[in-house]
Amino acid sequence: MTGEMIQTKAKEFLQKTYGDANSEFNFSIGWLERFKARHVIKSYRRFGESGSIVIENIEDALPQIKAKLENFDRKNIYNMDETDLFYRLQADHSLATKQLEGQKKDKERLTVVFDAKMIGRKVLLIVDNCLSYAERRFYSSILEGYEKEEINPEKINVLDAIHFINVAWNIDVKPTTITNCF
Repeated sequence: MTGEMIQTKAKEFLQKTYGDANSEFNFSIGWLERFKARHVIKSYRRFGESGSIVIENIEDALPQIKAKLENFDRKNIYNMDETDLFYRLQADHSLATKQLEGQKKDKERLTVVFDAKMIGRKVLLIVDNCLSYAERRFYSSILEGYEKEEINPEKINVLDAIHFINVAWNIDVKPTTITNCF
């Protein structure tokens, strides 16, 4: 649950209750902070599976990584940030009234890459574990499922994930976003 989701739901409730009579009302950050204080809602980190980095392991692996990189021209090495949709991954942080239980993270994901210029080339793709633009749509879908009292609304299938990616790509990702990556 995020503050943005609470504000969106508040707007929906206002619209359902009063129609357009209060369309000018603004659910500001100040309103959100007072709402959270009234209902004892805080930001909690989900504990469970912990990942720690051992610097020595990284230092030991660097020569192997450099040796792999030498097999590719620099123009054929790509870092793929924000191309993954972990469509079953729960957020690490959430607004809640109590501490959240952790669990092993489901790392099933879809990676989105389209480019005809790669055909016939030997390239190295370095994939990052970053959440994508479809994340907001993913969590909104789960919230809607809870509102409809669906059983296990957090269970998203591959077709749902592809739909989130398609909508995010066509609506959320602006040309300026792509330009700023380079």
